[in-house]
Amino acid sequence: MCIRDRLVIALPSADWRVPVTVVSVLAALVLTGWVSARLGAATVGPAVLRNVAGGALAMAVTYTAGSLLGPVV
Repeated sequence: MCIRDRLVIALPSADWRVPVTVVSVLAALVLTGWVSARLGAATVGPAVLRNVAGGALAMAVTYTAGSLLGPVV
C-alpha cells in the first residue's frame, strides 16, 4: 500500500472514512474493470458491471460481518 492510499483513508474525519473508502474502492473497481475489458478485447459495460457488482457485494458482506462480530474475532 502506497502512502497516497493511506492518506485517502487517514485524511477524512472519522464520520467520512467509510463513505470515502467505499467511493475510492468503487472507482478503482470501475478502472480495473475497464482496463481488463480493453486488454481482453471484451465489451466494457458488462466487464465493469461485473467487477463493480462483485466488489460492492464483497464490501457489503465484509462490512456486515464486521458490524455484527465486532473488530476483533
